[in-house]
Amino acid sequence: MKCLVEAIFKQEADNEYLLLLPSDSPDVVQSNSSNVTRVVPRSGYYSIREQIELPRILRTHEVDLLHSPHFLLPLSRPCPAVVTIHDVIYMACPEDLGSRLGRLYYRAMMHASARLAVRIITDSIFSKNEIVRFLHIDPAKISVIYPAVDPLASTSRALAPESPMVT
Repeated sequence: MKCLVEAIFKQEADNEYLLLLPSDSPDVVQSNSSNVTRVVPRSGYYSIREQIELPRILRTHEVDLLHSPHFLLPLSRPCPAVVTIHDVIYMACPEDLGSRLGRLYYRAMMHASARLAVRIITDSIFSKNEIVRFLHIDPAKISVIYPAVDPLASTSRALAPESPMVT
């Protein structure tokens, strides 16, 4: 997501952006642009508090469009939203999420976010098909955008010696 955001900043310099950043890594996205405002919400990801704090932040900053890079959207918000759903793993394998309450919250929020979003982004055809299968979403609402490699990471990896094969 970091590379996507940084690329958007470079290509779409006429727009204004509000970055909602995690408290444990507020400098994860680099930008010195005057059109980028950074906010670190006090609420944690996937929390009930996030459902209260994010709509307030969106209203305060008069946001026109929200893109959530994780499957949760604020249920109430002042603008349309795009959501990224990477997978529906806990629907396909509910036993992997140990808490019954966690499974209920995940399922409810996944369904709500998929229905409330004006667009869903996912990163593979397989994930798109699983979203359609488990969430009963119109496939036309879902766009597949394949992940890319950070140019700096690919350069350094290309220069690294190959690992020996273990047989």
